[in-house]
Amino acid sequence: MQLETKRLIIKPLAKTDAIELFAYRSNAEVNKYQGFIPCNLQEVVSFIEKLPGKFNVSGSWYQLILFEKNSSNVIGDVGIHFFSKKMDSVELGITISADFQGKGFAQESLNAVIEELYSKYGKREFTASIDPRNIASKLMLEKLNFTEQSFTKKAFELRGEWVDDLVYHLHK
Repeated sequence: MQLETKRLIIKPLAKTDAIELFAYRSNAEVNKYQGFIPCNLQEVVSFIEKLPGKFNVSGSWYQLILFEKNSSNVIGDVGIHFFSKKMDSVELGITISADFQGKGFAQESLNAVIEELYSKYGKREFTASIDPRNIASKLMLEKLNFTEQSFTKKAFELRGEWVDDLVYHLHK
C-alpha cells in the first residue's frame, strides 16, 4: 500500500527508515502513551524485521511510514492490525513526531488509510485503542467520526503502571 495525500506520502516501513523512526519513537515524553519506545537503533531494526512482508495478513500488524511531501521528512507512522477473526475489521494506531504534532497530519494520514482500506480491501470496521489521558488523540479520532465504544479501567500494564483503555470505533 502506498498513498499520497495533499501533504504526505504514505508507504510501507522499510529498514532504510530505521534512523528516522528511532529519532522520534525514542522520545519517551512524546510517546508516553505508546507501547514501543526503543532504547537503541537495533531495537528499531528488529521491530522492522519482524513485520510481515505482505499487506492484509490475518492476525498481523503492518506498519506504514509518513513522509512530508515538501521536505521528505519522516513525520510519523501508522500501524494497522489485521484481525484474524473479523476480516472486515482493523485496528489503527498512529505516532507523529513532536515537531509535526498539532498540524493535522494524524487526521490526514488516518483518513487516507481508512479510505484505502475501505475502498480497496473491503474493511468496514475500524477501531483505535488509546489511553484516555491522551486528549489530542481523542479529539482527532472524534474529528474522523470515531465514537467511544468501550472503556476498561486498569486494562493492561505499561512500563510498570496499570493503565486504562479507551476504545474508539468507526463503521463505514
